[in-house]
Amino acid sequence: MKRFKFSFLLLFTVLVVGINSYAKDKNTTKTEKVYMFGFSASFNDSLVYITDIQGVDSVEIEPKTDFLVGRTAYGNQLQFYLADYKERPNTTCVVFFDKKEDKLRKKYNKILKRYKNSKETILKNLTRDEFSFKREINKVISE
Repeated sequence: MKRFKFSFLLLFTVLVVGINSYAKDKNTTKTEKVYMFGFSASFNDSLVYITDIQGVDSVEIEPKTDFLVGRTAYGNQLQFYLADYKERPNTTCVVFFDKKEDKLRKKYNKILKRYKNSKETILKNLTRDEFSFKREINKVISE
């Protein structure tokens, strides 16, 4: 009976430690190189901007969802650039990203085709020389 209790206690301890370490590994963000491009449109204007596809190193990715950490900060980079250098302060900016450039290229071409052939909008391309995304260093602020 003592042997059974000892075995059960040992097994239980191993399981708890294993689950705890697995949970910690799943919750930590990982840094990777991703490819991204930005898109900007305004409800008040027919002018639409799209950036080139750019590789950004050491970007943090949420492990459970594979989502970009601080994604609004990357959209804000494009929005601030357009407000400061293109005099377009009221634009809505979106950032598309993927770990694989091929998959992102398909999204890019789909958006490009939609707005290039549109008679209601004017598509402007922002090259890497004009605008490039900078890696965001994320700081968690507790409220």
